[in-house]
Amino acid sequence: MKPGSTVLLVIMLFLSGCARSPRVPNMPEPAPDESRSSAPPSTTPSAWTITPVTQQNDYRSIATTVTELVDSAKAAGDSITSTVDFGLSIIHGPEDLSYSATISELSFQGGSRTGTPSVGDQLPFSYTGRLHQGKLTISVDGTQPGNVITDCSNEAFSIAAAVQRAVLAVPSFLRKGMTWSDSTTAILCNGSILTTSITSRSFRVIGETGRGILIERQERTTSTGDGAQGQHRLRLQTSGKGNAQLIIDDQTGILLESTGVHTASVVVTTSGRNQQFTQTTRERIVIR
Repeated sequence: MKPGSTVLLVIMLFLSGCARSPRVPNMPEPAPDESRSSAPPSTTPSAWTITPVTQQNDYRSIATTVTELVDSAKAAGDSITSTVDFGLSIIHGPEDLSYSATISELSFQGGSRTGTPSVGDQLPFSYTGRLHQGKLTISVDGTQPGNVITDCSNEAFSIAAAVQRAVLAVPSFLRKGMTWSDSTTAILCNGSILTTSITSRSFRVIGETGRGILIERQERTTSTGDGAQGQHRLRLQTSGKGNAQLIIDDQTGILLESTGVHTASVVVTTSGRNQQFTQTTRERIVIR
């Protein structure tokens, strides 16, 4: 999932007279026109107090991922677009953050070379997450309470990363130009491969918009995992970076919209042979 120039033209006109004008009677100076006083200062806020609330919000994520094989003499790329509808409820604790998510709709388009995943009757699918001291733990909800992810046979788990990007731990006080950062380690599914993912993110407050507070997010991610494809064991390694523009509610800090791009280098090792790919994901998440 995943900027112009301005030309300013200033014209200054100076008028001066060298000829002496005829003398005229002294006239009183005009009284100042108080109705043309200087404009009042801008009322656009530059600081905000955030008060989180616990409520479920519904989102839609649309992400297009283009994958290309590096150093290939012939075309060996593919593109898949995923559309995900999910509900998200976040609870902010004094030392941690937890959330519950329900994926209600999931569809894929494209995949002319690799095919598209089949979700079948696996939806709706619910799970919970807890972020404590930089570690994200995702647990299956409902039929297997308390069990962390151990396999990625359910394709819905591959969408957990999209849900995670909608989870924001926003400071209780924000001001224009303010920056902060966080780092998260999580066990997530990348397709059918269970991976350990490390994400480092930095945030910068840009300012007020017509809808909320605009925040810029930069991130770097790495992940490794092992799995199987048919009879073959394989190892997956990724390294990437991305940026996104976030709009959050100026009172609760809830995500309203996110638009971002993420690029990654992917190395797949199978039977001692490495294949390297590049992945570019463009994603938009909007509250519904």
